[in-house]
Amino acid sequence: ESTDDSTKAHMIWLGTPAGKEDISYLAEHFDELGDLQQYEIPMEFARTGRIAIVPLLQKALAKSRTAVSGVVYACRLGQMEPGFGTSVAPLIVPWIGKGNIIGGDSAIEILPALDPDLAAKTFFTDAFLGHSTPLAHLVLSSCNDAGLKVPRTLLDPLLAAWEPHMSKSDIDLEYRVERGIVEAVIALSQHEPATALTKAEWLIKRRPDRADNLADIHLLATGLTGLYDKVATLSDDPVRFRQLPMAARQYFAVLYFESDCDNGGIEQAFSNSTGDYLPLVRSGYEAADAMRSLEYLNWMCQPFGKEGPSTNREKRNDQMDAMKPHYFEQTEGLRDRWNEQHQNDLPEISAQWKMASYVSKHADEIRKALGL
Repeated sequence: ESTDDSTKAHMIWLGTPAGKEDISYLAEHFDELGDLQQYEIPMEFARTGRIAIVPLLQKALAKSRTAVSGVVYACRLGQMEPGFGTSVAPLIVPWIGKGNIIGGDSAIEILPALDPDLAAKTFFTDAFLGHSTPLAHLVLSSCNDAGLKVPRTLLDPLLAAWEPHMSKSDIDLEYRVERGIVEAVIALSQHEPATALTKAEWLIKRRPDRADNLADIHLLATGLTGLYDKVATLSDDPVRFRQLPMAARQYFAVLYFESDCDNGGIEQAFSNSTGDYLPLVRSGYEAADAMRSLEYLNWMCQPFGKEGPSTNREKRNDQMDAMKPHYFEQTEGLRDRWNEQHQNDLPEISAQWKMASYVSKHADEIRKALGL
């Protein structure tokens, strides 16, 4: 547990004869473990996504849902051994709807990723996808995240029941309906992309802040689901990354840059390697006609002078260190002045929606380049 990456250490250990023997012993003697051990040990080992720990998870998940969080980690890490998902999925089903986090349910979240067939058998019923059922919005979200196609026979009644509610004021609209209509439109895009886009544009016209949640419709409709993650895996290989179509590189750069800005401000993005992608971010904004975002980027680059921020992280940090005052001390004032000048601007559709729309126009060449 004291290693830098305990999950990786556990994976190595489980690959040894001694590790396999120990994990079998733990499963056999599970009931003799203390309460804290019964909670923590299976949860930690579940993170590995290894077949060897399934007997232990069978014992643990029959008693407590704690290990579900470890399985979530295995899904997110993406290193599950073949067969792990289908072996663990039936153990997850009993914990559906029994989470303790408001607005979420980890068992629902991971079931389609573990076993799409079991998820379809479980979820594609009125019990889970009826318009009045309390978990429909979460089920739709998890299916969309996994690319699991929801039948029209279930989607159409949901849309018919929820769409009339969209005329209500935001304060009167139930969260499950607000979230559900967005997820239902995303799911519809796998059947009728043009219809889904029309509905999405109507939703965004009423509430521009929905654009980010609906942006993936463009990707679902053009076979580019998970594009960001696929490009991210190649970003550490400069040669392979440069071989990708420009639109794919711009899409990755913009989302990567904006996520770092959302996490710690643009000053953090500049100080990190994220800032090395600035040329692609700029050209991406221009190509997608996200001019408000480009204007904001240029505004926040003013302290760097005419030469602008270096695309080399070390040099860029030297630039910020040499400023008087330091760049980090200037950002609050820059943001305040920007907000003051734009306080009366009408809400604008986000760059993420515009980038998704832009990249979808290059779907054929991107799919070919990524072997999709």
